[in-house]
Amino acid sequence: MIRTTRLLEVQPGDPDVLDRLDIGNGLMLTQLAGHAGVVEVPRSDRPYRLLCRRHLHVYNSSCNVTRTHRGVPYNPAYLHPDDMTELGLSDGTLVRISSDLSSITAVAMEDPALRTGMVSMAFGYGPTDHDEEVRTVGSSPSRLVSISEKFDRFTGQPRMTNIPVSIERIDPQCRT
Repeated sequence: MIRTTRLLEVQPGDPDVLDRLDIGNGLMLTQLAGHAGVVEVPRSDRPYRLLCRRHLHVYNSSCNVTRTHRGVPYNPAYLHPDDMTELGLSDGTLVRISSDLSSITAVAMEDPALRTGMVSMAFGYGPTDHDEEVRTVGSSPSRLVSISEKFDRFTGQPRMTNIPVSIERIDPQCRT
């Protein structure tokens, strides 16, 4: 049996409909222009930036399920190898990550793909108050995020990435 495939062609759009693909939305472009040249000055007390990270096999809090976390029930704090060396860390070392709002305990892991000065963690891990169980339930970076200082005015979504933090070693002898 021979199958034929009929190619589909996109037909011209309705000339009276002008708002289908609003790529250059005027309000958005005006707001973005207001941010041109705005740079947050690095702070000596918070020299690192916390970046939100996604894992390929995890969807939201499914990281708390054995089948999806694939034997790593905690939420690694990924750092560039140079930062790991500077802080005296190795894979598995416990660290304290602090923002202006709070602190969490996390397990440091090396990621050479990151830029120096960055720490990258996934959200959705762990309860918000069990730092002593960091290796079994993970760390909750949500504790480091303010819901009232920096947020999107339309959606109310808090800024969950590029958060100024400091990092300090807790126990350089611990390994995973």
